[in-house]
Amino acid sequence: MHQFTVLTYNTLHGLKPSGLTVKASESKDVRQARLDRQFEQLSVVWPDVMLLQEVNPLPKMAVTYVEAMKRFGLQYSQVHQVDACGVRLGPGVAVVPGLNNGLAILAKAPLRLRKVKGLKLSGGLGGCGDFIGIQTGELRYALIAEVENPDTGRKLLAVSFHLHSGIERNAFFIQRINEAVDQGRIRREDFAGIVSAMEQDQERRLHEIRVLVKEIQKLQAEGNYLGAIVGGDFNFEPDDPEYRELEHAGLRDTYTITSAHSDIYSFDPEHNVIARQGVREVPSTLRDAICH
Repeated sequence: MHQFTVLTYNTLHGLKPSGLTVKASESKDVRQARLDRQFEQLSVVWPDVMLLQEVNPLPKMAVTYVEAMKRFGLQYSQVHQVDACGVRLGPGVAVVPGLNNGLAILAKAPLRLRKVKGLKLSGGLGGCGDFIGIQTGELRYALIAEVENPDTGRKLLAVSFHLHSGIERNAFFIQRINEAVDQGRIRREDFAGIVSAMEQDQERRLHEIRVLVKEIQKLQAEGNYLGAIVGGDFNFEPDDPEYRELEHAGLRDTYTITSAHSDIYSFDPEHNVIARQGVREVPSTLRDAICH
C-alpha cells in the first residue's frame, strides 16, 4: 500500500440527559437524515480505517455503518466497545433502553481487523459490554484493534477513544473568566472553584492518556507491530498539557506533519449548527463549579 488513510470522527450519539435517564435530542427523521449524510460523506472519503466515537446503540449501529458502506460498494469490517450503558441485564433488558453508546473501528477490505481489547481508562467500579453492563458514573474506554495487511503480514495498532470532557477550556477561557472577576461580574471565590474543577478534569484526562500509553507500550513490546495510530475525541487543544503528554510518549500529530503552519478547526461553530448550539450552552460541570 503506497498510501494509508485514516479518519477519526465523532458521529454524535443524538442523546441528551433527562433526569436519571436520557432522551433523543432530535427526531427520528432528523437523525436518519443526518446519518444518511454521514454515510454519503464517509463513502466519498472511503478511508482505510475509521476511528469512530459516540456510536449508539451498539452493537447494532456499528453493523449499520458496515452495511451502509456496502450500499456504496465498499467492504468494511468492524469492532466496537461500549463506554456508556447505564444498567443492562441482557439483550433488550435495560434501565435506559436507548443508551448503549461507544466506540467503533472500521477497516476496509482487504485489511484484516481484530479487536485486541476494550481498555477502561477511568470511571472506577462498573463496566459496559454489548448486552450486559453496570455504570454508576461516567466511564471512559479506549478501543484497541489490530489492523493487518494480508499481502505483507504487517500489522499496526489502531485506537479509538473519547477522553473525559468536563470543562475542556484553555488558558484563554481562564483569562476571560478572570477578567469577569476583575469587572465584578463573577465572585473571586467562584473563580477559584471554576479553576479547581478545570484542573480536576484536566488531571483525569492526563490519567486516561497515561493508562492508554502504558497499554500501547505493553502491546508493542509483546507483538510485532509497525506502530500505533491513535485518534478520537480528545477534548483538549494543541499545547494543552494533554497534547504535550502524548508528544512526550512519542506520538506525532499527523496534521502538523503535513500542515505545520496552519490551524484546523474540526469543531467550528461558524459552519456547524450543532457545534454552535453546544457553544451557547454552559457545561453542567461549569454550572456546578459556579454554584458551589
